[in-house]
Amino acid sequence: MPQMKTGALIIAFALATLGAVPAHACLPEPPPLWTSILRADGPALFIGRVTTVEPLAEVRRTATLEISESKATIERLETIQGQAKSIYTLTAAESVRRLGDYTGMICVDFQRVKVGDLVFGMERPNGAVRLFEPQQIPPEFTSRIEAYH
Repeated sequence: MPQMKTGALIIAFALATLGAVPAHACLPEPPPLWTSILRADGPALFIGRVTTVEPLAEVRRTATLEISESKATIERLETIQGQAKSIYTLTAAESVRRLGDYTGMICVDFQRVKVGDLVFGMERPNGAVRLFEPQQIPPEFTSRIEAYH
């Protein structure tokens, strides 16, 4: 099963030594344009449940950061549109640590799901999964998601 990353859950925090760095420098992905997504040839959409969240043993390092990540496994409960896979994985940061004297902006995707969470997701053309925030989900799907509680 391929490992996928998401750009949907971006959380930013600023690290600055002189004054505040604007937090809006790391903007989250814009809300979806549902009229372009909900169509016969649109992307795979699904309702899923997070079944595991496991820390990854290997820490990822860049020149300025050390990033500890976890992998969430999401089991598809219902296909809304397209050919959704039965299992998706979502890799994201659990923690980030500066290396050296780096004081710039840090923008990473943080893992924001936990075991048991119900999610509404979309498979991107590159195979990665995007999870939508509850307030972004169209009302016609809210009751379908609630039925799985």
